[in-house]
Amino acid sequence: MEIESFLDEKVKNKRVFEIGGLGSFENYSKRNFQNWRHAKIKKIAKALYGGDINSRGVEFVKSCGFDYFYFDIEKTDISQELGYIDIILLLDVVEHLNNVGMALENIKKYMSDNTEFIITTPNPMSLNNIIRTLFFKGLNTLEDHTMWLDICNVRQLAARYGFEVIYVDYFTFNPESNFKQMIINFAGKINKYFHQNFIVILKKIK
Repeated sequence: MEIESFLDEKVKNKRVFEIGGLGSFENYSKRNFQNWRHAKIKKIAKALYGGDINSRGVEFVKSCGFDYFYFDIEKTDISQELGYIDIILLLDVVEHLNNVGMALENIKKYMSDNTEFIITTPNPMSLNNIIRTLFFKGLNTLEDHTMWLDICNVRQLAARYGFEVIYVDYFTFNPESNFKQMIINFAGKINKYFHQNFIVILKKIK
C-alpha cells in the first residue's frame, strides 16, 4: 500500500484529530510547514485538530495558525472542546506510550460508532529487523520506545477495551527516500511481513 495516499483518502472532508504529530515542528516551520503532514491534512480535511504532550511545540504551532491542544492520550480530556471526531490518527506514537490500555479507554470519549481510529506502528518482523538479528545487532528499537506490537497484540488489546479491528495492512514509510527503504519496500511486496510498519483501524464495538 502507499500510506500517504491511503491517509489522504481517509481524512478528506472529515473531522480529524491527529495525536502526537508535532515531530520536528521548528524545522518544518522554516519551510512554511510545507512538508509537515499536519499542514497537508489541513488542506483537505473538513476540520483538523492536533494534540501533543510537547507544551512548547503546541504553543508554537498554535501561534502559526494551527488548532492544537496539549493532549496526553492516556488521560487528557478535551472532549467538550472537540466533540466526536470522524478520523483519529495515531501514527507511530503507540510504541512511545506508558499504558496502551489507558489510551484506548480515554480515546473513546472522542469516538462515535462511526469513528475510525487509525494506528500505525513499527513492524517487529520487518526485513530490517531480521537482517539486524542475523548480524547480532538486535531489533532497531529507539531509546524512547516502550514496546513492540504485532497484530496479535493489537487484536487482544482491542478486544479487552471494547474495539474491533476492521482493517490491517503492512507498508514502508517513504519507500523512495533511500536505498534501504527501497529494498525493504520491494521485499514487502513479495512478503507483506517484511514491510517496516503496519496499520490497523479500530472502531468501537456498539
